[in-house]
Amino acid sequence: IRHLDTPGAIANVTGILAREGVNIANMQSYRRQAGGDAMMVMELDGLPADASVQTIRGMPDVQGVTLMRRRSDL
Repeated sequence: IRHLDTPGAIANVTGILAREGVNIANMQSYRRQAGGDAMMVMELDGLPADASVQTIRGMPDVQGVTLMRRRSDL
């Protein structure tokens, strides 16, 4: 998930996943500089619903979402 490094950006995304019951198995966050471009990389224990992905895509600080599925999830 590409986003702006703003307070609450990670919490907003993880909150949507938590409300849906999707567990985050692993997560890394990266940024170029404070307040600049950033990225969250998550490994999830399940696939989020399409509606949740669309909600995340529509967040003001989110610049892009790429969802990759495991071969076993196809």
